[in-house]
Amino acid sequence: MKSLKVLEELGLEKKEAKVYLTLLELGQTNVYRIAQKSKINRSTVYYLLDNLKKAGLVEKILSGGKTYYSAEDPRVLEDILERKKKILIDGLPELLSKAKAFDKAPKITFFEGIGGLRTAYLKTLELKNDELLFWFDKDYGFIMSEDFMKEYTEKRQKQNSIVKSITPKSEKMIEYVNREKAFGRIVRFIDEKHAHFFGNSTIILFAKRKVAIFSNKEEIATIIESEEIYKTLKGIFSFIWEILEEKN
Repeated sequence: MKSLKVLEELGLEKKEAKVYLTLLELGQTNVYRIAQKSKINRSTVYYLLDNLKKAGLVEKILSGGKTYYSAEDPRVLEDILERKKKILIDGLPELLSKAKAFDKAPKITFFEGIGGLRTAYLKTLELKNDELLFWFDKDYGFIMSEDFMKEYTEKRQKQNSIVKSITPKSEKMIEYVNREKAFGRIVRFIDEKHAHFFGNSTIILFAKRKVAIFSNKEEIATIIESEEIYKTLKGIFSFIWEILEEKN
């Protein structure tokens, strides 16, 4: 159910979302009918209703000595998100000041599985107007789903990032790159006979101090936060970039 997924994406637990949707369908009603319709036991429904009430999504009504519940208009979700956004904006400076103590220290994060790869790829888009430097192998973009690669490219465009890529030359990659040219990616090809230089990994330099390394076939990735490693790999990238012909 699409509505259920939307509510979960907005931060509701699955059962909370089911109860809220049940109330939208039934209108003002009692716990017995909510439990019956949602197929959640009554003791749990009371707990979920209390959570939803605290979140501002449910109203509790006393009438004739009985207790009823009613869902708030779904548009209230926009107000809740705006309040959370304001709280984040107000609190972000203090959070960032606390992070400075360890922000510059080297750090390594590991990711596993397709879900982990997705998370790692999206983390490379954390800064707007960033410079993204890619080494990608001949299978880049073909392991992940087309929907995800489209999502990644669209988000990259919104971030207004400069993208430079080095990749082995092959018919498949030329076709892929021709599609990507419309999205601002600049590519220089290395001869396919030197493809072993890349192995089966993709490397992305981003955020001025981070390096993401992906082994798509093994479904593992790591992100290294290190200014020194970043500078070293950027130097190697720039050297190779200058001796390759740009693909027009």
